[in-house]
Amino acid sequence: MLQVNQVVRVLLHLDGQFTGRMFTLDLRTMRSLEIGLQAILPNSQTEQLTAKEVQDEVPEISWEEFLRIQPSVDSLLLDVRRESDARTFEGWNQTAIPAADLSANISVLEGYSSIYCFCTSGNSSLKAVALLNKSLSGKTIVSIQGGIRVFANLETDKEEDERAKT
Repeated sequence: MLQVNQVVRVLLHLDGQFTGRMFTLDLRTMRSLEIGLQAILPNSQTEQLTAKEVQDEVPEISWEEFLRIQPSVDSLLLDVRRESDARTFEGWNQTAIPAADLSANISVLEGYSSIYCFCTSGNSSLKAVALLNKSLSGKTIVSIQGGIRVFANLETDKEEDERAKT
């Protein structure tokens, strides 16, 4: 898109850059329109953090540790993936809120004393937990290491072990 804009700028002998502006040209009518643009800031503080920045300050548990926890009424399993493939964990209150939408949905999480976050690879849940720990005080909020990929590998390993025993 930038290259096309620059070509149009050169062909029409327009001075300056299109920084903060979008130029459109209707080739049928030869009418042009210039639109001022503002930078779109991330809609959530989680997009401003990197997993490496928060890894040391965010509590994490493994899937093995998580699966040994007895779910309670005030515990929540939070899926922060953008597109969630529903995976049900028996006995758990579960919800899916994409990491980018967490700031706008903090109130949904206020009724839980323990929140266990997971994502695809573990990075988004680290950032989500960092945000939630700043927003929700007095709660146990942890990231499950490695995301659903690690859990999927555990299930595969378990199935292979069971097949090997038979």
